[in-house]
Amino acid sequence: MPIVCPACKHREMAGALFCRRCGYPVWKEVSRAADEPATGQTAGAGSTTERVRLRLPNGVEVSLTGTGPWLVGRPSSDTQPDLDAQAWGARHVSRRHARLEWRHGGLYIVDLDSTNGTWVNGRRLTPHEPKRLHDGDWVRWADLEVQIVLPTPGSRDATEDDAS
Repeated sequence: MPIVCPACKHREMAGALFCRRCGYPVWKEVSRAADEPATGQTAGAGSTTERVRLRLPNGVEVSLTGTGPWLVGRPSSDTQPDLDAQAWGARHVSRRHARLEWRHGGLYIVDLDSTNGTWVNGRRLTPHEPKRLHDGDWVRWADLEVQIVLPTPGSRDATEDDAS
């Protein structure tokens, strides 16, 4: 049975380890699906649509909607990222730069072997190695830096997650 990459929706053959299009580790999806309850929701993903916000350099906050994963990059003829960093002022972001996703109850970022790198709090990430993000972390995709805003316990977003 084919595997559908949750990051880019590319269909891979059964037994594939990584998506040939975006590099997502599809083998983890197969093992995760076997461990998850039959509700169809990803671990850590609740019903709220404003769980995560990205604070841009100009102070504007962008909310991530849905349960992800979210591809960060720039649009091209064959790529339409969920988060268009070029629209926010990034000049040197790759088409498929990075991915944000919920795993094990937390938000993670994965650099997709981008040319100019993904950085968290001043440290460059190793491509394809997930890094857990925390409230207040600074993430840089090439020449664009944003701050991660996660709901804090007792906030409206966190309360909605607890109730679901």
